[in-house]
Amino acid sequence: MAATVPAPGTSPTDILAAADGALYKAKERGRNRVETAPPG
Repeated sequence: MAATVPAPGTSPTDILAAADGALYKAKERGRNRVETAPPG
C-alpha cells in the first residue's frame, strides 16, 4: 500500500473510497497486482 498527498479540499472519505476501489479492482483481477486510483 502507498499513499500520496491529496489535493487540497479532498475529504478523508474520498481518499478511503478511492483506496477501497483500487483494492477491490486488484482483488478482482488476481494475485500480485498493483492498482492505482485515478487522481482527483
